[in-house]
Amino acid sequence: MDYTVIGGEVKIAARLESMCDPDGIMVSPETYALVKDYVDAEPCEPISVKGVHRKISPYRLVGLEEDGDEANRHLRAETEGMRLFLDLGKLDEQSRLEAIQELENVLKRLRDGPR
Repeated sequence: MDYTVIGGEVKIAARLESMCDPDGIMVSPETYALVKDYVDAEPCEPISVKGVHRKISPYRLVGLEEDGDEANRHLRAETEGMRLFLDLGKLDEQSRLEAIQELENVLKRLRDGPR
């Protein structure tokens, strides 16, 4: 069998490819949402793509998170019924305090048990 892809997403991919520098990587907002914790990227000006009825705000990949840095910057934990991810590098003082308060609320609910 032969497979093919058609539609707006193909047009977006082709447009991103044509905008990209040699050896560069451009990603759509949907892809960026999936990988933003693992890459450094900068937003680009929104673009119009023929056949797509919305503006696309692409991201230019500028680097990957370093493995050594990730161990210090990210906190991850996942079990059945729980998924935790903290990016300490993106927390300013105010958001760090908000995260602490939120985690304390979660701990209280866990200690109190199911309702």
